[in-house]
Amino acid sequence: MSFVGARTTIGEGSAVHSVKVFEAVTIGRNTFIGGDVSNWTIIGDDVTFMGRIVHTYRKAGGRDDWVGAGPQPSPRIGDKAIIGENALLIGGIDIGRGAYVSAGEVVKYDVPAGHLAINGELIPLSAFRGFIKSRE
Repeated sequence: MSFVGARTTIGEGSAVHSVKVFEAVTIGRNTFIGGDVSNWTIIGDDVTFMGRIVHTYRKAGGRDDWVGAGPQPSPRIGDKAIIGENALLIGGIDIGRGAYVSAGEVVKYDVPAGHLAINGELIPLSAFRGFIKSRE
């Protein structure tokens, strides 16, 4: 059973499977969501998302700092990106078109289009020909 928050839009052909998608999230077309997605996140078309998204929580505070406070910096995930199982995306980062985030990776930085984030490094997917297939 999934939870989908208010003002969230889910594009045609997309599926949300046994997860929580919080308030005001935008999910593109033909995208699979198998991980929790925090408020205000933007996810493109043809994405596979198996991770989790959280805010940076840079300001200590209580309930009043979140309820009605408006959008906090949240990730933007480009078309055809793949986010691996248990990857954690933190804050207002950009995951580029066709990028790949490995399983279990903690990502607090932008991942350019056509790159792999693994072990804290960014590697062009072209370095993995025959091993990792990009959607591009």
